[in-house]
Amino acid sequence: MKYEASFKQHCVNLVVKEGRTKASVTKEFNLSQGLIKKWINVYETNRTDKQADLEQRQRELDKSSTILECYLR
Repeated sequence: MKYEASFKQHCVNLVVKEGRTKASVTKEFNLSQGLIKKWINVYETNRTDKQADLEQRQRELDKSSTILECYLR
């Protein structure tokens, strides 16, 4: 069965952000525990990738700021 992305995100949020157990979410929505675990892993991987991208961007901005400060002195 194919689930909508919004439904997957809702289930993940119930566990990750609201502190529900995987077991309670799987029971409520009649899902397998392996499926909710997979969705959570995808969420965490995407979150990690985004965090790495943000950190890289911050380093680039810091470097640009330092260069601009040198020119303004």
